This record gives sequence, structure tokens and C-alpha cells, in this order.
Amino acid sequence: AAIKQLLPQMDNFEDDVEANAALGSTYLQYADVIKVPEDKKQKLDSASIYLEQAQNIDPNDEATLSALGALNMTRGDYKTAAEYYEKYLNKNKTDDYGFFVYGYCNYQLLKNTGDNGYAKDAISAMQNSIRLNPQNGKGDLYMADCYMALGDEDEARKYLEKAIASGNPWLKEEQDLLNTLKPKLGIQ
Repeated sequence: AAIKQLLPQMDNFEDDVEANAALGSTYLQYADVIKVPEDKKQKLDSASIYLEQAQNIDPNDEATLSALGALNMTRGDYKTAAEYYEKYLNKNKTDDYGFFVYGYCNYQLLKNTGDNGYAKDAISAMQNSIRLNPQNGKGDLYMADCYMALGDEDEARKYLEKAIASGNPWLKEEQDLLNTLKPKLGIQ
């Protein structure tokens, strides 16, 4: 409904960064709930058009940078997503979720490439996320796995214990990671 209301007015706002960013973000949110792959791709493509227009108007707009990070993360392009989130976080150093998703992108890059440089970037971002939101046990979980990749089992154990103590609910992927790490680190 929001998209149908915004579309006819877009001709009047083609140079409006906020309108383009809002419409792009709306398409992105819409795509998140669509199950049919072709329909999801169409909504993501529409989000991309409006977000790129917003970026052309103002390359430093925080909302646009964050949404472009989310768009690329949704598409599985973690490298580009991390680049957008890094630009966003250079402007907004108080967004705990921004640091978390930037860390998650680097975590995925670590898993996909085996490059431990991404582990260090993920740890740094997750530490910032937890500094801003100490209840973020998910950040502790991903840091534990990053420390395992770096061969530091003591730090991995410390963060895994913090993750477990946080009481955070886990997504299936996170529960699987937790179940994989616990026996490796001697935690019951």
C-alpha cells in the first residue's frame, strides 16, 4: 500500500534523496517477506533502482548507505554489503545493529574465503556492537567462531560462554553454530 501511494508522486521527487531512499527501503522490506524467487528478485531490483538514485543524489546519505548494505547482504554479496556498512558506520558510530551486520558480513566473508583478516574485522565490529548493546549475545557467538578461526580457543570459550549466558533466542543457523562450537570448546 505504501509503495502504491509513493509511486505516482515520485516524478515530483526524482531529486529527493529521502523519497528515493524511503521507496528503495520499502521495496527491500517488501522483498524480505516474499517467498517466490522471481517476485523477490523483482522487488530487490526495484529497491536497487531507487537506492542507486538516492546515492546519485547524495553519496553520503546514511539511510541510503545502510539500505544499500542491507540490499547487498540480502543478495548474498557480503563484500559489497560490508563496504556500504563501513561507509555508513564512518558516519554513524552509535548504531549497534549497524556494527552487528557489518561484523556479520565480515564473518560470512571469513567463512566463504578462509581469509583471517575478515575474522579480525568481524571481531572489531562485534565488539563495537556489544559495547553499544551489551545484551547482544549473537555478537558473542560470532566472535567465538572468529576466535576459533584464529586458533585462540581461550577467547573463543570466553565469548561462547557469554553468548550462552546472554539468553538470546537463536536462529537455526546460530543454534547450529552453538551446537558445533560447544563440544569443540568443552562446554556442555
